[in-house]
Amino acid sequence: MATLDTVNNLGLLYKDQRKLVEAEEMFQRALAGYEKALGADHTSTVTIVNNLGHVYSDQGKLKEAEEMFHRALVGFKKARGADHTFTLETVNNLGLLYKDQGKLKESEEMFLRALVGKEEALGPDHTSTLNTVNNLGGLYSDQGRLKEAEEMFLRALVGKQEALGPDHTSTLTTVNNLGVLSKDQGKLEEAEEMYQRALAGYEKALGADHTSTLTTVNNLGLVYKKQRKLKAAKEMYQRALEGYEKALVQRSRGSLSVNEKQEIANNMLEDLPNELLENIAEWVRICLRNLGTLLTPLVTTPCSSVPEPRLLDALPCSAPSDLPGGRVLCCE
Repeated sequence: MATLDTVNNLGLLYKDQRKLVEAEEMFQRALAGYEKALGADHTSTVTIVNNLGHVYSDQGKLKEAEEMFHRALVGFKKARGADHTFTLETVNNLGLLYKDQGKLKESEEMFLRALVGKEEALGPDHTSTLNTVNNLGGLYSDQGRLKEAEEMFLRALVGKQEALGPDHTSTLTTVNNLGVLSKDQGKLEEAEEMYQRALAGYEKALGADHTSTLTTVNNLGLVYKKQRKLKAAKEMYQRALEGYEKALVQRSRGSLSVNEKQEIANNMLEDLPNELLENIAEWVRICLRNLGTLLTPLVTTPCSSVPEPRLLDALPCSAPSDLPGGRVLCCE
């Protein structure tokens, strides 16, 4: 069993490093071992099923991810009960997956179910509860329910600042999301303020080249573009692109999600003025050369690899996602 635990932990490490092919191999190996040693319904086995679902989601294999999360949900309900936190985290994960698939009604049902359960089991101010509040805010934003989205994000932000502090990466995720929402509402100065706060925090906590930092750089570029600060927008886009190119040198070619690659190109090509098109076209050529499947259409985007809470041996309760149209929201 110790060997299988180590294999699982290696899978988690590879996932955090965005080495998704290697993570998948480790989790599949651990899953086969746990099934043989403990049975398909043991909580340790179900935990690996959940972890494998996250990797599939990050790879854009949404059908496979859904199968894993459904299996994990059934397993945790059987072993722990419908109201156990493990079960509720899996409900949250399904909400994220449905959101990525565009099944917004089903996503809302999952998030509300997870939220009610977490509030009862953990309390309204627990960080896991607040993560689902944040995710529900992202869904409402996706649905155009901006007032409700703002209420959710503000609740999540206040709670996280009190529980974790203003500079915690989870707090910064919600700050970034408020920036996205402010931009959607046309409040560009507020959006710029939120993005700058998130960027400064991510740079300090995670470094200038972390994907969470680059996501916020990219988002800030979007605001500058809307403000017609074209030079500043170009600088942000170029910094984000160079950051992802640098990341590719450090990772295997297939590990970075195709949608992480797609997001920057979408943003750069969206209604930019003619005087920048020549530079944009060159950047896209660079992307295509170095990122390969840049323009492959998909829905999910790992917009962040913020450290994820673990349950049991390891049960990530967060999964990344994005919104179309050059808007990057981070979910947990």
